Amino acid sequence: MKGLWAIILLALLVWGYIYYRNNQYSTLGEIAVPSSDPQDTYEPLILGNKDKGIWSIVANAAELKKETLSVSPKTGEKSQTIHVLPEQPRMMGKENAPITMYLFSSLTCSHCVVYHLKTLPELEKKYIDTGKVKLVYIDLPFDRRALAGAMLTRCVKPETYWKFLNVLFENQDQWAFKENAQDIIEKYAALAGLGKADMQSCLSNKILQQSLIQNRDIFMEKYDIQGTPTTVLIKNNIIKKIVGADLKELEDAINALDSHE
Repeated sequence: MKGLWAIILLALLVWGYIYYRNNQYSTLGEIAVPSSDPQDTYEPLILGNKDKGIWSIVANAAELKKETLSVSPKTGEKSQTIHVLPEQPRMMGKENAPITMYLFSSLTCSHCVVYHLKTLPELEKKYIDTGKVKLVYIDLPFDRRALAGAMLTRCVKPETYWKFLNVLFENQDQWAFKENAQDIIEKYAALAGLGKADMQSCLSNKILQQSLIQNRDIFMEKYDIQGTPTTVLIKNNIIKKIVGADLKELEDAINALDSHE
């Protein structure tokens, strides 16, 4: 009898462990295969108690790509075309600045907090405001929370974009890793002029979600981005890539480019 109870107890422990792993550590590896029909499997983002922050799956169709099949009239061969949805980057500085600075960042990245709150203000004063550098900010969401935050920054009024972005970075520990972030995000969004209904509509915008994910993949491939924060500096045909938030390293790279004619 004792043996039977031991078997039952062991089975319960194994089941409990499997349940815990499936709910607590859903990894990004599970979303590698694109959906054949993104419209059917699209999942609106809800920051509820089942959301596990950086461990959660971005969406059911996270690698969303709208694909069509075309047939060549001459050869009859089939080819696949991926239509990339336009995603307008956020820019800071003068349009004709000689150096373009791509900042690849994620709202759930701890090092990105340092970059945005400490490093970027110094770069802004020294290089962006003086007309030497034009900043192009690119969201690289690798998880559900970062994607939701990036979507919300696109739905607030354009004039409040940078302020709202900084609010999300300043309070990252209050929403990015909490099991239920719905209320706190609603509070931040309301302060930025985004009501509850507008926030839900924003997080349910499949075009915006697809656009952010697709552009993330395109930029990562184009500049071989492995993580965040990463800065890509471009002047004419010269490209410099800096990983991390070290101010001196970024200043040295900018100064070196600035010295090139």
